[in-house]
Amino acid sequence: MKLTTEQIQAVNKALLRARIAHYDIRLELTDHVASVLEKQEGDFEQNLAAYINDNKKLLRRLNYKFMRTGATKGLKLLFTNLFSWRILLIFLGIIGLGKVIQQFAVPDDMGIFMFLIFVVCSGMGTYPAIENIFRKRESFSFDLGIAFVPTIVLYPSILMQRWVPNPDFLIVYYAFVGAFSVNINFTTRALYHKYTRMYHA
Repeated sequence: MKLTTEQIQAVNKALLRARIAHYDIRLELTDHVASVLEKQEGDFEQNLAAYINDNKKLLRRLNYKFMRTGATKGLKLLFTNLFSWRILLIFLGIIGLGKVIQQFAVPDDMGIFMFLIFVVCSGMGTYPAIENIFRKRESFSFDLGIAFVPTIVLYPSILMQRWVPNPDFLIVYYAFVGAFSVNINFTTRALYHKYTRMYHA
């Protein structure tokens, strides 16, 4: 039997209750579950509940598979975009700003100034994810690949001015991680718009 729109929505909600959190994965699995249920006779709700209960391990396995695929796509685009002209201009712009600050700042304070620039760039990088949370938008699987990157970048950036106090090195380092953080913003937005169009979120 062909499932109605309401029944397909019920499948989607059942998968959400089964902790299939990412919207794109849930839609892919909704199609899979719906195709199975369409071949079954009897009460739809009972068949759906039975399928979810009997296939928890399969659903978890498929969920993790799609999560890894989405995360890999996100990271791949993130590092590909790193070599775009926009990121290069931001990198050079931060170096230029650092050189200007270097003319007026005490050498011991250069690390602080450059770290503050990085903090601003890092804020831009995490803004799309925070915005999606407050606007209660659907999350996509690519988030998993990108979400942990700011944390990895943050720790060495806090301590770098202690590890390598050379002002010229700090300018280049913070220019790189600053541009990388802005790149997270660009990549997240591009992927979000792409997935929104694909899945009509």
